[in-house]
Amino acid sequence: MKKILLLILFISITGISYAQTKYADSLKAVLSATNNPVEQFDLLNKINEAFFEDGDANLDSASIFRMLLIAQRLNNDSLLAISYNTIGNIYFFNTGDYSKALEYFFKGVPLAERANDKRRLSSLYADISQVFETMGYYDEQIKYIKKAELALPEKKSTMYDFMLVQVQINYASYFLNRRQPDSSLHYIQGLNETNYRLKGKIFESVSLTLSAKAYQQRGDVELAAAFFNKALAVTDSISNAYNQLAVRQAYAEFLLAGNKIDNARSQAFKLMQAGQQLNNSDYKLSAAGFLKRIMIR
Repeated sequence: MKKILLLILFISITGISYAQTKYADSLKAVLSATNNPVEQFDLLNKINEAFFEDGDANLDSASIFRMLLIAQRLNNDSLLAISYNTIGNIYFFNTGDYSKALEYFFKGVPLAERANDKRRLSSLYADISQVFETMGYYDEQIKYIKKAELALPEKKSTMYDFMLVQVQINYASYFLNRRQPDSSLHYIQGLNETNYRLKGKIFESVSLTLSAKAYQQRGDVELAAAFFNKALAVTDSISNAYNQLAVRQAYAEFLLAGNKIDNARSQAFKLMQAGQQLNNSDYKLSAAGFLKRIMIR
């Protein structure tokens, strides 16, 4: 289940653009009209978070490092923690530099603690958990999922559901890694309830893909296929290449397991195209691996 959480990613460090929602456009209009550094930082961060929920915002590397410069100039612990969290995700998701990603995530932890910023602390721990998951260190993965859960902001916080759904996704993914689909489905049900309030397209896509994987592990191939088809439909409605990558990777694995070679080949080629578009080595290697397995069938 590695990198299933790529459905909730930062966009490319190279500045690749995606379609923008009216919400993101309105934020950018306000951003251009203010000289207040705290307001500028907050607007840049809101644009970034709009990407997390809908996958339709545009934030390039210059904007991300602009956040860091503002935080450094103000010497603000909370803003620095947010900036390090964002940069850590760039290294993790875009360059695949896991040690650098962990360096920035752990750099943000004491700053978030000092600022008593529970929302950010929870986010940092969730992202650290994800890095360890990708590296195959599942004991560390669950350790930091629990830390992320303990650090959740108060329920009255406007960011509570946004962080809770990420914790639930992390738990669901962990139990799939441990081949415990029933436990995973328990957390998937919880994330569906949370996302009913959030109405985030990417979170919906994550849920459907996780569900497909869980039913695949339970041996219910028909139900797994149905969830994959739903996940692809939602994915196609989101202008986010990372979303395409993560769903197609999981679906290609499912098709290969069912010996559906032609369909698997098609998904592998689409995976390769998206990986080349983003210059993402992990996905290009994944697609090449699928194609190699297909050739020897």
